[in-house]
Amino acid sequence: MSGCGEAEWKVFYGRNFWESEKGGEPSREIRLGKKFLWGGHEWEAAAVYVCEKGLTLDLCKRVEQKEMRRFLNRWLAGGEKETELTDAELDQAGEEHPLRWDIRLSLQVDGRPVRMESSCTACINPCALLYGADEIGDQEALHAAAHYGLDGDACWMIARSHFAWDRETDALPLVLELTLSEEKKTVRAERFCVSEKGVRKQIVHPGTGRTYLLTVEDFSQDSLAEDLFSGMDIPEERFPRCFIQMTYRLEPELSDDEFRLRDCSSSDELKTAGGGTSAAGIAVIGGADGPVSFFVAGKTGEKTALVHRAFSSLHFEPVREVCWQPVFWEQRTEDMVLTIECG
Repeated sequence: MSGCGEAEWKVFYGRNFWESEKGGEPSREIRLGKKFLWGGHEWEAAAVYVCEKGLTLDLCKRVEQKEMRRFLNRWLAGGEKETELTDAELDQAGEEHPLRWDIRLSLQVDGRPVRMESSCTACINPCALLYGADEIGDQEALHAAAHYGLDGDACWMIARSHFAWDRETDALPLVLELTLSEEKKTVRAERFCVSEKGVRKQIVHPGTGRTYLLTVEDFSQDSLAEDLFSGMDIPEERFPRCFIQMTYRLEPELSDDEFRLRDCSSSDELKTAGGGTSAAGIAVIGGADGPVSFFVAGKTGEKTALVHRAFSSLHFEPVREVCWQPVFWEQRTEDMVLTIECG
């Protein structure tokens, strides 16, 4: 990448791009330069670094500026800021971001699997200057781009992953087998509102056109336990506690890994000491573990139906109606398996 002189390059195991280099020796670099296409983008397994603690792998993803501009124009058109987007819009924008790291990696070294211990990413986005940013990326990302000779006309995500590797003294890897798996993406169907049990709604998958029948089994008021906030510095009356718990069936059946319901509204903000509201975030305790499914058994004990449970956002006062966003989860890109010879 032009315009960025390269400083001394050191990589330390277990450290991200921004941490101090104190406490350890730099790893030995083995340049790979393995380029490949996956998920509609160009990638490069740039280098692997070896030390007594393990391996560090740098992966680079290339994104054309025109793709990034389309994304920014869609979500920041008219001068909107992130604070002006709803929670649902922020979620969707985050999922669609071209430089998003939504990949699961698994690695084998000379035929033996190794465990990933940590990872981090740094990005370069020349388009950011068009939307008021002062720079296209932090110095660490620019440093990496200069070291690897990345194209300065493109946007880049640089992912650094650390893998524990019990190696023999001074041994170097010969062959790496790297598997990239994409996290599931969301597909949002038409929203619907519910205020009582017995409601039946048809949900159409926007991509496939397949129709699902959702039947509400129960729709009830609930609240968080009174002692849930005990021991906290903030009085419990400043937290919203009321929520709706809804159970439903879906035909044809889908698991919670394939389909979920999200409340379209946000939780109420915390009350301040003066009686106002605070923008501090609230973890939805009732649904912190995500949707819950369970089987309803028939008379003979056989599994007859999969019943799902969804939780609304938290409010200070009970709500009578909840508008739900149906979300399908699907993997759009097949796994990529790369065999890379080191040397």
